[in-house]
Amino acid sequence: YAYYPYRTDFFDILATDQLDTTVESAETFFSGYLKNKEIATSYIDADVCVGAGTLDKGTLSFTLNHCLSVIELVPKEGLMKVGYYLKSDPEYQWGNKEQEIYISAVKVKDGENFIQKNGSYYYFFKPKSGGGELAVSYKLNEIPEETTINVSGLGAGCAISQIVGPENTDQTIEHVLQVGDFFMNDGGLKPFDATLTDEDKMNCIGIVFQTDVDRIGEGEKEALKSKGVKPHALVMALKEGGSARSWHDLPNPNETDESHIDNVKNITELYEDIEGYAHNKGIWQKEDLVKYPAFVLAQNYEAKLPENKTTEWFIPSTGQWWDIVKGLGKCTAFDELKAEKPLVGNYTIENKELTVTTLVNLNEQLRKVGNPYIKEFNESSNAQIHTSSEGVHNAKGWTTINMVFQPSYGKLMFYPDGKNTGRPIRCILAF
Repeated sequence: YAYYPYRTDFFDILATDQLDTTVESAETFFSGYLKNKEIATSYIDADVCVGAGTLDKGTLSFTLNHCLSVIELVPKEGLMKVGYYLKSDPEYQWGNKEQEIYISAVKVKDGENFIQKNGSYYYFFKPKSGGGELAVSYKLNEIPEETTINVSGLGAGCAISQIVGPENTDQTIEHVLQVGDFFMNDGGLKPFDATLTDEDKMNCIGIVFQTDVDRIGEGEKEALKSKGVKPHALVMALKEGGSARSWHDLPNPNETDESHIDNVKNITELYEDIEGYAHNKGIWQKEDLVKYPAFVLAQNYEAKLPENKTTEWFIPSTGQWWDIVKGLGKCTAFDELKAEKPLVGNYTIENKELTVTTLVNLNEQLRKVGNPYIKEFNESSNAQIHTSSEGVHNAKGWTTINMVFQPSYGKLMFYPDGKNTGRPIRCILAF
């Protein structure tokens, strides 16, 4: 019996005691060799031929026959147009741009003897009577896809070629909106579990933290309605809005009580205050806006917005910070406190592990975007961040309420504070 192509390491692949000289065919004789996954180190090695020889007067004559079938999988090339829409609102669309087709990671499921050569992929396999189908997986511009290829009637020594890629080069893809999705500067979204390209990171402007439309304020809804947009979600900015600024610049006790902002007096009211946009808008319309440095900072936040798809950037209210902590921080401690004591005026959670874990969770999606586009939450140092809400009256006058992270003390809280203390802001928007 003879085989081709010849290999110097044949007996490393198949030990002598695995060869049975009593069998009646070359294919059976070499069956152990043909099953071995390691024969396919090259295209030529994979195309195994075997045959039985005859000896006549010192001359060995034999005919070699191909043992395997082969399918050539050719990655599709060219351009495709891809558009996206929200499953919850098919009218909300983005993309629809031409892009190069990029096919990668082509593989026959559970396949062996799989060779890549000159940009194409080759799969050698033993034909089966009755034919059948091969299941093929691949990635289309990094998105996993699957297809099947009919190999009925393909015998040993036969080959077919098949293009791998989309039949339809004008695609519309449904997007299911979820907390953690990446919001882009064209109004588009990338899935929360996506691997972002360098271009994606550069174009990302925020992270979705709330998708419950009932938790979007009436002010946000009115602003979106004026642009012909339905409300869908709230998005947290990737960075803080510059250096620390005061909420209002009058010295304490500050007796300025904003008539358009309801005063938060207990944890239920703190949760229910989701009117961040209305709070900001009412202050932006003041003639003495310069006396509200933090709100001026929010109004000038630098991240580019898509045209007619969002509100402006604004300072979130207490209820909206609650949703950031719950949605991106994955912390339900304030929910539990409210359920237990709905009228309590102390908004403090004392749990060091929980506080640090919440900060780590808040940074999870930010880190997928990475520097220089983000400002992480500090997981070891204490921080107070402005909300746009107002609190109770005390020795400091009418107070604002800060979102406070104190990992060193193991505290997570909302804290009534004097309005003229400089604090950073982290803006949000609605779309």
